[in-house]
Amino acid sequence: MSGSKVSIQLVFDNTFHYSGYLNRIYSPFTVDRILSMLPIESVLDLRGNRVVIPIPLRIGAPRKKRLFKKGDIAFWPTYSSIVIFLEEEDVEDMGYLGALTDAPDPSVLRAGMSIIIKRPPPSPL
Repeated sequence: MSGSKVSIQLVFDNTFHYSGYLNRIYSPFTVDRILSMLPIESVLDLRGNRVVIPIPLRIGAPRKKRLFKKGDIAFWPTYSSIVIFLEEEDVEDMGYLGALTDAPDPSVLRAGMSIIIKRPPPSPL
């Protein structure tokens, strides 16, 4: 991945693994703060077509974006949460952070699942 994109891995209930990236170009301060917190362990909430992951980060809104696609990752400053979109959605108060390269299957997700956001293990040489 390029210097602006940083690979991450999301692990739901130690069972479901998804890969993605955070992109410093759109929200460098927010992305750097999140990266400094990794690994992040939390419990997810489902709100409509969104996976909401509360994190202990209190900062203002990053550069806002309105239209999010399936698999996009955003920061929701109102709720100090990372959001993963399960469907395309038009919103007003979130900043784009990156995307998942393989979006979660909504049928396996449920509120209260544990989640770990971390950097992937180094690839063998």
